[in-house]
Parts: sequence; C-alpha cells; structure tokens
Amino acid sequence: MVPLFDIAAVVLVLGGGLGLFFFRYINRSRDRRTAYGLRRRYETLYNAAASALWVVDLSALHNKFLGHGVRDLPSLEKFLARVDERELNLQGLIRVREVNWASVELFVARNKSALLKHINQVCLQQSLPVTALNSRGVREGVWNLDFEIVLPDCGGHDIALWVNAALPLFQSGFDDVLVTLIDITDRQRMAKRLVETEGFWKHIVESVPDLVYVNDQEKKQIRYANREVGEMLGYSSDDIHDFDRGYWSQLVHPDDKQTMQQATHKAANLEPGEILETRFRMRHRNGQWRWMYFRNRVFEQTEAGGVKSYLGLGRDITAEYEAKRQIEEREEHYRLLAENMADVVWTTDRNFQIRYISPSVTRVFGYSPQEVIGTKIFDLFSDDQIDVFRAEIRQHIRRHRSQVDRENAFIAKDVYSLEMEAQCKSGRAITIELSLSFLVDTFGKIQGVTGTCRDISSRCRAENDLRMAAGVFENSTEAIIIANSNGEIIQVNRAFSGITGYAPTEVEGRSIPAVLGIRNRHQIDDLWWHLDEHGFWQRDIALIRRGGNPFPAWMGMTAIHDDREKLVSYIAIFSDVSERKANEEAIHRLAFYDELTGLANRTLMSQEINRCVERSQRGDFMFALLYLDLDRFKPVNDSLGHAAGDTLLQDVAGRLRQCVRDGDLVSRMGGDEFTILLGVTSENEGKARRAAIHVARKVLAGFELPFSLMGREIFISASIGIAVAGRDGVIGSELLKNADTAMYYAKGKGRNNYQFYMSDMNSRAMERLELENDLRRAIEQHQLKLEYQPQISAKSGAAVGMEALLRWDHPEKGRLMPAQFITIAEESGVIISIGRWVIQEACQQLVQWRKDGVAIERVAVNLSAIQLNDDVNLVDIVSQALQKTRIDPGMLELEITESMMMENVDSVMQVLRRLKALGVRISVDDFGTGYSSLSYLRQFPLDTLKIDKSFIRTLPGGENDEQIVRAIVAIAHSLKLGVIAEGVENEAQQELLTLLGCEEVQGFLFGRALPPDNVLDWFEQTELTNTSSLSKSVSALH
Repeated sequence: MVPLFDIAAVVLVLGGGLGLFFFRYINRSRDRRTAYGLRRRYETLYNAAASALWVVDLSALHNKFLGHGVRDLPSLEKFLARVDERELNLQGLIRVREVNWASVELFVARNKSALLKHINQVCLQQSLPVTALNSRGVREGVWNLDFEIVLPDCGGHDIALWVNAALPLFQSGFDDVLVTLIDITDRQRMAKRLVETEGFWKHIVESVPDLVYVNDQEKKQIRYANREVGEMLGYSSDDIHDFDRGYWSQLVHPDDKQTMQQATHKAANLEPGEILETRFRMRHRNGQWRWMYFRNRVFEQTEAGGVKSYLGLGRDITAEYEAKRQIEEREEHYRLLAENMADVVWTTDRNFQIRYISPSVTRVFGYSPQEVIGTKIFDLFSDDQIDVFRAEIRQHIRRHRSQVDRENAFIAKDVYSLEMEAQCKSGRAITIELSLSFLVDTFGKIQGVTGTCRDISSRCRAENDLRMAAGVFENSTEAIIIANSNGEIIQVNRAFSGITGYAPTEVEGRSIPAVLGIRNRHQIDDLWWHLDEHGFWQRDIALIRRGGNPFPAWMGMTAIHDDREKLVSYIAIFSDVSERKANEEAIHRLAFYDELTGLANRTLMSQEINRCVERSQRGDFMFALLYLDLDRFKPVNDSLGHAAGDTLLQDVAGRLRQCVRDGDLVSRMGGDEFTILLGVTSENEGKARRAAIHVARKVLAGFELPFSLMGREIFISASIGIAVAGRDGVIGSELLKNADTAMYYAKGKGRNNYQFYMSDMNSRAMERLELENDLRRAIEQHQLKLEYQPQISAKSGAAVGMEALLRWDHPEKGRLMPAQFITIAEESGVIISIGRWVIQEACQQLVQWRKDGVAIERVAVNLSAIQLNDDVNLVDIVSQALQKTRIDPGMLELEITESMMMENVDSVMQVLRRLKALGVRISVDDFGTGYSSLSYLRQFPLDTLKIDKSFIRTLPGGENDEQIVRAIVAIAHSLKLGVIAEGVENEAQQELLTLLGCEEVQGFLFGRALPPDNVLDWFEQTELTNTSSLSKSVSALH
C-alpha cells in the first residue's frame, strides 16, 4: 500500500466548491526532508479546501474486482454489463480514512473523529450505486467516478451530494483515493420544483381549449402545439394523416388566403413585444366555414435580432363572431331607436361619466352629443339640483347594496324615477322626468347607470296651470260661475256662496241672470248681445243676494269656445264692490278735499276753474276767483301751537262757507291760503266783479269778529286778490297766478283789503324778482350802507346812542329804503347774511367813533323776525362781533318789535335770555302797536321800551295818544325799564315827553340819519364832544 502522504496532490478550488485534484507520485528516492515539507504543504491545502474531501481506501473493492477478472476498462465494462447490482454487495469494502474540515462543517459534526465514525458506521452501511461505475467517464476510458447520492448528516438530515472520485491509473494506489463531495441539496430541490412547474404549465397548456403553438421560423415547422388545427375543425387523426404537410392552409377560405399570407409574412418580421392578430375563415369537416382567430408574438430571436420562433394562439371565434354580429345588429336597432326617440337616452360608467347619449340631447338640452360624452351626468343639472341628484343616487345605491346583501342577487330591471330641474346650454331651466337603472355585473356590483330624460316642462306648466286655475277658482275672493252653453249654472266657487248666500246645490241648472237678480230686460239683452258679438261683457251692476238685499258689483262674463270655435261654456266673475265704492269715495275726498277743513283742495279747485273756463268760452257764463291769505297767521300758529293754528283754520273755513252761495266753491290751497270760485249766469264782466266785491267785503267783515282759541280772543285779517275770467286770464293756471299776484298786492297795501288784478301787477312782480336777485349780490358789491340817527338824553340834551339804519345804494334804482327790500330779504332768506353784516359793521363803526373822540355810549341795531327765529346763528353772530371788536357788550343794543316778541313767546324768550347772557342791551321797538301781554312782558329780559312814533305824532294836543304814552312810561318804570320815544319833530313834543318821564328821545328834531363820516361833524356842530367821556370810552375798549 502506498502511504497516504506519499501522494502529491494539487488542489484547484473552483467556483461552486468543486475541487479538481491532480496527483502524481513522488520519487521515493528524493530526499525525505523535501517530501516531508511537501506533505505538510499539501496537508494544509487539503484541510483549507472549501469542498468536502475524503481520503477513501478502495483496496478491498479493487481486490474484489480482480477476483471477478476485472483488470482493465474493457473487462470492467463487460462486468458491469452482466452483473446485477443486487448480487454485488459492496458494504464493508470501502473505508474512509481521512476527512477535511469542510467535511466536518458539511455534515455538522463535532470534529473529524466523530465524522469518520459517522461515515464508516452509518453512511457506508447503506447500498452504494455500483452502476455509477458505468458512467460516461468509464466508458470513454477516463477513470473518473461521478454520481449523486443522498447521505444523512450527523443530525439525521439528508444531504444531496455530488461525488467525484479520481481512480488510480495504476494497479496500485486504491488505498488512498481522493473523493470530492459537493452539496447539491438546493440544486436538486430547484430541479424538482422546475420539473413540477413545467408539468403544471404543460398540463394547463394542454387543457386550454385554444390552440397554443410555437412556430420555428428557421425550420418552417411547428416546434410545439398542444393540439392540431384539424382537431378544432372536426377532423380525425386519420383525416389529418391523409392531409399534406401544411394542410391547414388548404382549409382557408379562398377570399381570406391573401389575409393569411400577409399575416404569415408579418409574423416573420415581428418586433419584440409586437402582437399580430389575424382573423380568417376555415372549412370545418361538416362543410361550414368557421371564423378562426390567431394571435402571434415573438418567442425567440436570432443573434442578429430576427425572429427565430414565435408563439401563437388559435381560437374558433365563430360563436363569438356570430354573437358579436347579433349584438351589433341589436345595438344598431337600439341605436336607431334611441336616436329617433324624443327622450334622451344615456349610459354612464361606474364614475357616472357619460359613455353614450342620444342625439335628442341637442333638442332637449342644446348640447351636441360630443359636448356631453365624457362629462358627468350631474353636469346637466342646475347647481341647486346636483346635490339632490347625488343624494337620490346614494339612496338607491344603499338600497341596491342592501338588496344584494339580503338576496345575494339584484334585479337589474328595477327602475327609479324622479323629477329634476336641469340646465340647458342657453341657461334656460327645464323640468325633466329622469328614469334610471343600474348596470350591474354578475356579482351585483354597479358598473354604471343607464337612463332616460324627458322634458316635461310643458306638462308641468300645464299641470301647474290646472292647479293654479283650481286654486284660483276655489280660493278667489271673487265669485266665479261656470255655466254650460245654454247659460245654465254647473259649478260655483266658495266666494260665490259667501257673497250671494246661495249654496251650490241651490243654483245648479238655473240661469245666471235669474240667480243674480238681473231682471231688467235691457240689461239682459245687452249681456247676451255682447257675448254673441264680442265674446265678453263687463259692467258695474246692482245684484241681489239670496235674502233680497241689493249690493253694488263689478261683473264680467266670457264665452268659451273650443278649437273648432264651438261654444262650450260661459264663465262669469263678479265681486262685491261695496267696500271699494266706499274706499273710492274716501279716496275721492282725500284727493279732492282738504282733510283739516273739509273744503275743496287745490286739485279740485284747479279742475273746477278749468271747467268754468270751458263753460265761459261757450257763452252765458262768467266767473271770478278770489285768492285769500290770512294776515299774521304765523305768529298765532307759532305762539299758541299748531293745534290752535288748526282750529283757527277750521273756524276760518266755516266763516268762508257762510260768505258764499251753495253753488260757489271754497277751497284751501295750503297753509293759510284759500280761494273762492264765484260763478254768475251772465256774460257781463261787471256782474262778476260786483259779485266778487260783495263776497270780499263779507269775508273782511266776517274777520272783524274775534276768533276764540284756547280761551283767548284772537283777531286776524285777510288779504284778498281777485281775478275775473276773460279779462284777467283765459286759462285756469293763469287766473290762479293773477289772483295770487293781486293778493300779494293787497298785502303790500297794508293787509286787510282786497285788490283786483291789474296787468301792471305782473311787471311789479317781475321787478320784485329782479330786486331779490340783486339783493343777493348787494353785500359782495358793497352796495349796503348804514346810516345813524342820534338818540338824545331828554334831560341833558346829550347824545347817548346811535340807531343804525340800513340803506341800499342800488346801481340802477338809486337809494332804496328798508321798506322797499326788507320784506324781500326776509322771504328769500338773505336777511340772515344782511343781519350778520349789519351787526358786525355797527360794532366796528362804534369802535372807530370812540377812537375819533366821539363819546357815543351805545349803538342800536334792528333785528328781523327771521333772525330771531334762527337763534343759534344769531347768538353766534353777536358773540363773534363782540369778540372781534372787543367792545363792552353793553354798548350794543338789539331792537325787536312787539309783534316779533309775541309770535312765539317761549322760543323768543329763550333767545333773548341767551343774548342777555352775552351782556348786550335789548329794547322793544314800536311798542304799543302790538298785542303783547303784560304777564309775558315782565318775563322778558328787556332794558328799554321804545314808544312808536304813531303815538308821538299828535302830541301835544292828542289826549288819547298822551294817555297812551303816559301809560307806556308807567308800565316801563314799573318794570324798571328805560323809555325812549321816536319820531320827535318839535320842542313841544320834547318838553311834554320829558315831563311825562321819558328818559330819551329820537327824531328829526335832533337830526336825520347820517352817514358814518358825518357823525363826527354833527358832534362838532352841536358841541357835544366830551373829552372826559372819550377817555372813559377809549379805556372801556381796552
């Protein structure tokens, strides 16, 4: 036996753990030291090898073979050919002598000794595959032993191994054979799985009813097919055997041969991933032509990228083709049906996107099918209806799902209907009737919706009209009667019974005139004649209730005809207009009569004037118009209140009625203005004038008596303007304007009189308007001037004050006095601006005089009633003037008239108190001419009473005036007020006034009104300049 380590081995470890070993004998004659070194080196390589290596002793096996005459390869081959493996027992003939560490790891052993024991006692005790010796290597003369075997590891788990043994080339060396073992467990497992998978798919392919084949393009033959084409066409194996190669091409329909040839050519040039589909007919064994479907794709490619083979699938699609044809025919049928339906037919997918919609969508919605397809069905509905539709859909889906869960099925014929508001393309809203059902699959899952839309707008309107008509008929407040063509009542509404008192059963079959109490033959004939000729009749008419009570009614009746103009019925409508008549009368009174006084108003008076104008133009008629305005009505209304003013107007209306005849008309034009229209049956203008004078005098006389208001006696008068038709105007508006103009002329004449209109009055009115316009520019253009009249101490004769008097230097009319323009200023409102200027100018002038050495103690300024009523502005104006000029407030005296003071007592008192709080003096001008009450007089914050010049004019000698002056002085002194008399023109008057106790006087005796620059000269001429007074006054300014 050759020692183990006398064998040299070269081990090459290749990928996969496969080891190739090359052995050679070492010359025994070499140096043992060299051999020992080599042995150590090879021992290291052996143990470090990645593959499991065994050193096996085969000498016993070798001897056994020698015993059977096996000495070379031919004898071994013969032996293996005739031997029965079961007769050859190899156990005990093989022993493993050495293993490496890779073997220990592979068999999960504790160490090499444990592994050797396990191999020799366990692994080698099982049958070994002796026939493995009959391997290709042995037959080809290569002494290599290759075989696969399964051995247990030390844990009892099987390991699939590939075993390779290099047998000795010589007769010796069988005791040290090197064996390589490689773990192929995973590979065998994969191989088994691959075989199983291949079998699985082979079974599937062979079970597929379709033809599956692989066509070798290079060899032009079928490499694999799960069945023959002929079998699919009903041919037997014998039939197919009798056919030529490529027989199936002979079965193609003549008309489809070109299609088949083109498909064959295309298959040879397919690109990877490209699919080629072909359909053509082939003849069945029974003679029928069957439609076949072939589908090919590249299976293998050549190295050049061409088609090496392609995989194909063939199928008999005759039934499918026929079914498709039938479906297409049905679809065409239903398409034509849908496209010619008035309703819109549509289908959607599961996302409710429209897949099909019929052309009628254009007629109903205004959209073309192309505009709608792809959009959602909800988009056809108006915004406020989309949520409703979605809610309905969700509800039906829930109902469907519950039905599927309950019955495990779904009846696809269920149809849901609802009415919706839809939106046309034009924006017009329409009402549609929507019918829909779900498209479901075999599992009951919804795959879409199909439905129809029908425009029912007209039907809805008709139904709504019917409902409205029925509602109107039953709920109308007007009585409605429906009669047949003979005029016999067939139906009445509730309002009819409510108005007439008749129950419906009491009037059915009776004629309308008989029921409503229309008995006048003329009215009945007129009714039927209008219905026959015009188709309708309407009148205000008196009808009779069930109990016999008449009532006013408005009634209309209409004849109803059908499409052929045949009379079918009558409809009568009437209402009780008793309340309306009463309301009309009330409205008439409101429209034409003054609510406060009951007199005619401006509207009725204007109509009557126009009517009289027309009558006078026809002849034998003349009339006059009196325009009346109460004098000083405003002070009464403001002082005593509006309630007292209304009472006064009512009393005035009563007195005016007493002054005219029954045929004359008295009206209140508004405020405190009235008119009287007097008509005379004559063309004589003089007669009309005399009638107007007579009535005007009666009115003025009637106003001489006092009016009783709130326990007081009030005296008022009236100013009357008169215009006569024809001479003073030919139209109503002109007469009114002229009478109004004459009335204002009467006021200008001192009030409490009447004036006939004269043509020149209009020119004066125009002059007045022009004067008003000029007055508005007078301040800006410095046309207004102040002149000053001295106020003298009655005892010393010294000047104690100046009264500022306004003058207007008009650029065209010259010097104008206040009486010529103050009234205009008050009526236009310009008086506020003028008053501000006067107060400021007077205060500024006083400052200048004091600087010039004129010892004037105060300056007096007259106030207008308009200024006094504008209390806020007045107080501010005075305050600003005092602050600007820095004069002592006591140097400014404000004069108001007695009538102004009594116009609105409470308001005036408040204003005067606010002015007095500033420190200014307040005097009452023209005292004695008004009707002030002493009880009121003592409450006003006054400083001076100014006696009107009308009481001074007759002094001395006029006893009555003297007594009045004496009384005024006594009153003033009792109230601790100063007294000044104006209009003093002679020394006798001065002496008497001084004797009566009047402290100050004013008049022409002492000087007329002077321009500011002349005041200083006047002082020098009268030697009234007082240096000490001047010093005192100048110091007062600072």
